[in-house]
Amino acid sequence: MKQFKRLFTFGCSLTKYKWQTWADILGELAEEFYNHGAPGSGNTQIFNKIMIADSEYNFTSDDTIAICWSGILRDDTYEQGKWFTQFKTEIKQSKLDPIGMKIKTLSYVKAINNFLQNKNIPNIVFSTPLFEDEIPYRNKKIDETFKSELEHLNKVNIFDCLNLNISGADLTKQQEGRRPRPKHNNYLDKFDPHPTPLEHLKIVETALKITINDEIRQKVKQWEKDMWADNWRWTWLDQPRNAWKVTFPDIAKNIEELENRIKKLENK
Repeated sequence: MKQFKRLFTFGCSLTKYKWQTWADILGELAEEFYNHGAPGSGNTQIFNKIMIADSEYNFTSDDTIAICWSGILRDDTYEQGKWFTQFKTEIKQSKLDPIGMKIKTLSYVKAINNFLQNKNIPNIVFSTPLFEDEIPYRNKKIDETFKSELEHLNKVNIFDCLNLNISGADLTKQQEGRRPRPKHNNYLDKFDPHPTPLEHLKIVETALKITINDEIRQKVKQWEKDMWADNWRWTWLDQPRNAWKVTFPDIAKNIEELENRIKKLENK
């Protein structure tokens, strides 16, 4: 029996991306799974998509709603049947007030929390690490007004368990002490900061504290292999373990000789 009957997920590229995310992992636990995430989404878009989905599917207490709120400094507009988003640098140029953007997002969070509570709908709600970090200063009055919303969102920092910087401050090189990153498709000299499928698994188990069975864990491992094979063309991931010895016999012979010499030295 599945853990969720109908699961609806909402968010930005952390929720729906070119490879599987936390949402897809939870989707394996659901009888029906609907991922309404979209790369680049701001919180206006996320809020409206939740409302539209409720009108279409009529959420009930048998459903589960999972939301990963996006960064504050994303401004969404809907034009000619499509969503468009202005990002941080564009917002600075347009001189939108960051505190005003924060008020808008926290109002969405408050409204959705009340909506889910009034309909008695089980939910998983958290935010990206960029949520507070994007604004270098605080407004005490606003923080006090939305105290419960901020406390709720700050309970879960999905990247605490990864030691991963998604802000992209320096993605031109691999960061010391961190596992290799996928390459960024849009920028050939940069790496992609988005969590890989296995990193999303750690988010689900460590940050969201949801138990994943061995069958799904093996599926996520295969997603990871597929991601690397597609991203870096690492087809050797699917080759037999010793296939490289056939491809590079001279190297294999040298390594074997070195191993034999080390064994002889150890036995003296």
